[in-house]
Amino acid sequence: IRKACPDVLLTPGQAYPIPLVTKERAMACSRKPDVYAMVTDRVIKLLERGTIPWRKPWHGANRQPCNGKTGHQYRGINPFLLQVTQVCNGYSDHRWLTYKNAQDAGGTVRKGEKSTLVCFWKWLEVVDKDTKKPKKIPLLRYFRVFNVEQCDDIDETKLKAEADTYEPTEW
Repeated sequence: IRKACPDVLLTPGQAYPIPLVTKERAMACSRKPDVYAMVTDRVIKLLERGTIPWRKPWHGANRQPCNGKTGHQYRGINPFLLQVTQVCNGYSDHRWLTYKNAQDAGGTVRKGEKSTLVCFWKWLEVVDKDTKKPKKIPLLRYFRVFNVEQCDDIDETKLKAEADTYEPTEW
């Protein structure tokens, strides 16, 4: 019980109580993270700080956040989450890498840097055990990524996405 529900505090010599199983406790004690709650918490924290996360100050190029290793642009809720982080932290680079991507590119993530959540989902086709017919079920996963500016010694030749080379023209 202690490992599954670390929020149960006991005094020395006290026996572990049998936990009352509620939906909230089951979610709190489950090992699976709730991605929806993680995204919602992030938006709420930004609103509490006074940041309106969907309002983007326009400076620099309007480059869509992308995976620095593959060059693919993020979709769904991910551009929103990444651009909010980009604006709040003052990053000018639109490229994002996982910790392993940064290592593969010859670099490292600086100590103490905080990652940003991105979500991945797709439909999986599985065979129903009872009916033996194929059915589609959703798969939801999340990953933690770092902006290229949070990394040191990245070999730009190992990244597929190009750096932001926007230069404003003078009128």
